[in-house]
Amino acid sequence: MKRVILSLSIVAFFLSGCYKDDIDDLKKEQERHAQLLQEYKTLLDALGAKKTITSVEPVADGWKITFSDNTTLELKHGKNGDDAPAIVEIEIVDGNVAFTFSDGETISIPMTQRFACSIVGAETAQYFLTGATRVFTITQSGVQNIAVVKPDGWRVALDGNTLTVTAPESVNTFAENNGVVTIIATDENNATAIASMEVHAVVNYVIDFENPHVFSFLAGPTVYGENLYDGYKSTGTFTRYIGYDDPIGLFMMINKTIPWGKDVEVHDFSGGGIAISQWNDMDDESFLNQCSVYAKNATTGFGGHNGSKTFAVVFGGFESNFPAISFNDGETECTFDHFYVTNSTYAALSMINGDFVAKKFSYDDEDWFKLVIDAYDKNGNSTGTSVEFYLADFRTPTSPGVITEWTKVDLTPLGNKVHTVKFDLQSSDVGDWGMNTPAYFCFDNLAVKK
Repeated sequence: MKRVILSLSIVAFFLSGCYKDDIDDLKKEQERHAQLLQEYKTLLDALGAKKTITSVEPVADGWKITFSDNTTLELKHGKNGDDAPAIVEIEIVDGNVAFTFSDGETISIPMTQRFACSIVGAETAQYFLTGATRVFTITQSGVQNIAVVKPDGWRVALDGNTLTVTAPESVNTFAENNGVVTIIATDENNATAIASMEVHAVVNYVIDFENPHVFSFLAGPTVYGENLYDGYKSTGTFTRYIGYDDPIGLFMMINKTIPWGKDVEVHDFSGGGIAISQWNDMDDESFLNQCSVYAKNATTGFGGHNGSKTFAVVFGGFESNFPAISFNDGETECTFDHFYVTNSTYAALSMINGDFVAKKFSYDDEDWFKLVIDAYDKNGNSTGTSVEFYLADFRTPTSPGVITEWTKVDLTPLGNKVHTVKFDLQSSDVGDWGMNTPAYFCFDNLAVKK
């Protein structure tokens, strides 16, 4: 018989029956006595009404019990010797929750799964390039029967906990470009749960990082971006970040590496990757300012393209481990049309002023700092020609120097069957350990199309 012990140590107040001078203490003991009796009665009533228990969760000083009718009961720990029937132990035994009381009595109530059905990620509207297929995860429990409703022209398949959704082709003039995919689930008692997801089929799509969905992915809590590194503990609105999953299905990842002092490979910004930022400190020259863009709109004060607030910052990492953008379904291919690029503050000020590692760029030395972009199809084959953009160019007297404005970069030479894009940063300033120029740049308003 499988047995899981949920509670052993018990702390409770009890009525001693002795005289007390403090009336307030006596009143509290009487209230506790009444509470214990009520807990006991609630469990007996649930057993008599043939309710089941769907979850047992630890809370402060006790446990929270959820019943099959979604009512809850919070039980306080008791102890042997209580003159009211206090709970001293809770066990899950062969599919039943057994409550043992201080007088030795046991009440056993069957435990069943909580009836629920939901689509992971459905809280955000999902965008599909026309004809694209994407896969979503369904979480469900206690479901007996399930049905799917979809917009006209869309294809939807449900296999276990996997939901596969395909948007209509652009040539299908009878299809609905927008709509809702709905899952209708019922349990053994014919109770109904409905899960829905808003879907859009688009030919052109721009990732501008201003969707509210992006705010849970921001680098922070300081301009260094501590949440980009292994070991970070969530604080406030900032959670541990390993990559941004856009509603169109493009994943902008932090690379896997083995951080200093570790022996396990994890997602960590020290190995390069793409972070989402709203920082634009243009004065701090140190690497602690790595998440800032070297831009500030005169009207809004923000650093993103065209005065927007949010953008992506890329750290180039190390050779052969380039930062990448890729469709997370393993299948989608499209055209990457363009995006806007500029320098990060850390890289810009290093090139303008020099630092303890990198040189100050000059026309005399014909210095340069270059972004090289390559693209691959879903099978890993190159799809077109590389795109190069100089983030700093001192090669001729008329070259623009360090780029300090958002600049549009044409990505169409990469081809029309792009599944993955990779970024490589190169510089004229190279030392014994590789490139000296900080390997950072920023981008915004990435446009893709079918």
